[in-house]
Amino acid sequence: MNDAFPNLYAIYGSDPFGKVLVKRWQMRPLSMALIAFLLGGCYMGGLAAVFGYFLPRPGIVASSVDYFNQVNFFLIFPVIAFYYLAQPAKIEGAYTALIRHVGKDESWLEEFRIQMNTLSVHRGWWLACFAMGVFVIGTGTYDSILKFGGWWYSANWLMIAGLQAARGIVVYMILVVFTRHIIASIGFGRIYQRFEILAPILPPSQTYGIRAVADYAFTFTILAAVVGLNIGLGPLVADKLGLDYPIQAVLYLVMAPVGFFLPLWQAHHEMVQSRNRIIDNLSAQYQNEYDQLLEDVAHNAKEADDRFKRLKTIQDTYDLIEKSWTWPFNTSTLYKVIVTILAPFSLAVLQVLTGYVSDLVAKLIRR
Repeated sequence: MNDAFPNLYAIYGSDPFGKVLVKRWQMRPLSMALIAFLLGGCYMGGLAAVFGYFLPRPGIVASSVDYFNQVNFFLIFPVIAFYYLAQPAKIEGAYTALIRHVGKDESWLEEFRIQMNTLSVHRGWWLACFAMGVFVIGTGTYDSILKFGGWWYSANWLMIAGLQAARGIVVYMILVVFTRHIIASIGFGRIYQRFEILAPILPPSQTYGIRAVADYAFTFTILAAVVGLNIGLGPLVADKLGLDYPIQAVLYLVMAPVGFFLPLWQAHHEMVQSRNRIIDNLSAQYQNEYDQLLEDVAHNAKEADDRFKRLKTIQDTYDLIEKSWTWPFNTSTLYKVIVTILAPFSLAVLQVLTGYVSDLVAKLIRR
């Protein structure tokens, strides 16, 4: 029996589109990204040019100056399409790395497969993602109607249909990716509970295959940051930010780190429990040695001296264990996660700082 679970196709769960793309059409992640990029070019460039909406003209915002949607179609959408197909292989690799260290308990592995398959193939999550995609198409169409004739993507019904179809598909992909992430995290948590995870004194480079899970979690963070560009670049490319913009920014800054820590949280819990068990054992040993020391001080000076040294050793060990690292990744990974999450807002922050410095210099010159 293959140790890895679930297999690549099982991770696609009840998502029919993913299965068709991979099983029937043999689509690769890079090919999917390239197709998304080319379709974006055909829509923003070719179709807009055919209807005369590519170059600026009075009364309409042309696609050539719509930098916000250029970022969406030529960067964000292709990356989402790529990860939509690439994610299952990354999850499978992380599962394999973890299960290798559990052992060869075939009965438990079969039970685990049944549990996770039941969760993966449930139709409810696929239908919910699909319904949300349809909802986004509906609300986006209404917004485009309000802008009818003023923007290149709302110049006629064909242009509206192209944009809203793309938005609906992308939202569906994002939700499917996030759902897979949650299901995989549940599976990782169940595996963590099957074996003891030691609490290392220094941040680990490799701990029972959990490094592979941390690496996978980081790829999810990268995807979140790319999606976050849609929010982070808003102040640079939008004439006016919506009232919900602060809510979007806060949700991103909360959900992106949650997405990274979610697959690792149970491992963290197990490592804390392991550390606490060691600390409790050392505490009991210390108390026993201390009680014996009080007796030896009065009756046996040499034994008291040896016992005092043992007490000092236990105390030093206690202090060392108390400082042990309780996350299944090293500190450099944590730094990369922080930088990645904040990266989408870096240009906006730089623009604000540049404007502040320019104003300050202008005031100094006027003086």
